[in-house]
Amino acid sequence: MKNKFIVFIIVCIAVITTVWMSKQFIHVNTSPKTQQSTDNTQYQEFDSPTFSNNTPSKNDTFPKKTETVDESSSLTFQSIFGYTSKYGPLPHSLHGTDIDGELLLDANGKLIINNGLRNLFEYFISAKSEEPLDIILGRIREYIKFQIPDEPAQQAIAILDSYVSYKNKLEEVESPEGLQGEKLGTLESVKDALANRMLLRRQFMSPDVVQAFFGDEEKYDQFNLQLIDIKQNSVLTPEAKEQQIIEIEAMLPESVREMRQEERINEKLNQQISEMRKQGKTDEDIYELRKNELGKEKADRWQELDKKRKVWDNKVDSYMKQRESIVSDPNLTDQEKNLAVDRLKFESFDESEIRRINFAEKIHLKQKK
Repeated sequence: MKNKFIVFIIVCIAVITTVWMSKQFIHVNTSPKTQQSTDNTQYQEFDSPTFSNNTPSKNDTFPKKTETVDESSSLTFQSIFGYTSKYGPLPHSLHGTDIDGELLLDANGKLIINNGLRNLFEYFISAKSEEPLDIILGRIREYIKFQIPDEPAQQAIAILDSYVSYKNKLEEVESPEGLQGEKLGTLESVKDALANRMLLRRQFMSPDVVQAFFGDEEKYDQFNLQLIDIKQNSVLTPEAKEQQIIEIEAMLPESVREMRQEERINEKLNQQISEMRKQGKTDEDIYELRKNELGKEKADRWQELDKKRKVWDNKVDSYMKQRESIVSDPNLTDQEKNLAVDRLKFESFDESEIRRINFAEKIHLKQKK
């Protein structure tokens, strides 16, 4: 039960961090204008383009810059940016979207390093399942060079290279093959993973980039670790735990603190829902509770999430049972068992689910020991 709680916390940290990051996304602008930053520094910002759903196919070519685009049709990539990308149309998942992120210069034309730059990188990297990484990086470098002067552009590209190197190393370290040891699925493993992330960031990126890209995120990670410690402290009374949680929440950045307050509401609601499930209440009863507490829109989203979670849980349960049947078959050699398990896995899950099931499988095997 304790391991399941830890795994639940790990998933929550990942989901919350992702949601928090998505709230930070802002648009990039293409026509320069001077604005005032939060530290009273003037900077240039560039107006945001929108990609068309009618982006040409890979066999199409973009119109030359001197050609006229039919105003009654959706704008093409070239007509928005003012240049023809040598990498062709954007991946399908980016069609009809605005670029997330920002390229900012101060009054002296120097690059302003902030989380918006990271969001810009991630906007393009999000399509990594649709095209090779070298093409994605080429698009980002091309876009940066077109948008801002050479000196800040080169700095932004250097930051991009260090950021991608960090992400590649992180993926290697946190792959199922890289997650080894007796502490897997424990609070200590969470602490180790977060400490390793912080160390890797500082190995590949400069301190100012780490602070701009991950400052608030690291504060929130530390908060979650403190939160786990408090909740698992058997000496503290419920009232003392509540007081300590309020105190550590006060140290969070304002934007994260607001999200945390919403999360606490959800925690209390989830406790109620857990009790309702034990009492045999129906999904309709739970939906009504959420609708009364959160409103219809959020209740609908939670209901959809519950459905997806049930589908996933059933899928995992089915896979684990079939896997157990294979590995316990005395008529198969170890090699035949491994091949059969791999075949079952790739027949049961698509490419986007493999890493997720690998981790779930590793936790499952750890709990069986």
